[in-house]
Amino acid sequence: MKANQNNTENRSDCDRRKRKIPPLKYLILGGRRKRIRRKEDKNKLIILDVYSSSIFFMAILILAFSALDGLLTLHLISSGAIEINPFMSSLIDFNPRFYLTVKCIITIIGVIFLIVLRNYKSRLLCMPISKLLTTTALVFFIVIVYELYIILY
Repeated sequence: MKANQNNTENRSDCDRRKRKIPPLKYLILGGRRKRIRRKEDKNKLIILDVYSSSIFFMAILILAFSALDGLLTLHLISSGAIEINPFMSSLIDFNPRFYLTVKCIITIIGVIFLIVLRNYKSRLLCMPISKLLTTTALVFFIVIVYELYIILY
């Protein structure tokens, strides 16, 4: 009983588990949070700081697909096609290299958000955000296959 009293006296008033975002040093240098352990935390927004190799692979795949999509789009435009996205069309008109740079930066920002929020279950989409990584890669793959079909036939 006496040892238990000493433990509670040594504790600070703030509960470290209430912190939803890990300290920046863990996000940059690597941390310890690999998964959500408590059932009551499954539906909360909790950011983990250790990522699996499959998440890394999916992020690299999405970035590669985005760059390939950009290059194929430029090839199609040089062959007479038009870009239907007005924002991207204005970037292509301004400078094709700038278009590719902005497209990759937008994709990188999107992938970072998907990775950081991957354990959150979206009420709007009725699915975990982690499924959006796979869905994004699949959509890019379908777009690339379609662009290759247009180029080859």
